[in-house]
Amino acid sequence: MNNVHLFQLAGYIQRITLDNRVNTSHLSIYMALLTCWQNQKYPGQFKISRKEVMRLSKIAAISTYHRCMKEMIQFGYFKYEPEYDSYKGSKVIFI
Repeated sequence: MNNVHLFQLAGYIQRITLDNRVNTSHLSIYMALLTCWQNQKYPGQFKISRKEVMRLSKIAAISTYHRCMKEMIQFGYFKYEPEYDSYKGSKVIFI
């Protein structure tokens, strides 16, 4: 991880932890997304699978996953391009 990525990561974490709209489920999913981003070496856009994000975030209910993802998109944390082929992965871009 270089200094630019470290700075970006710190900014993302600070922003979401200061947001009163965010609960622990949002935080868990966001940390899972940051982990996926890190694992893919910090690209501008990265691919995720619902199954992997739910596993990493320890979110068991699909309804909770979808609700939190929808709310975080509305809150402006990231853009999301769904992919209905589970082998391709949906795209996420942090804002």
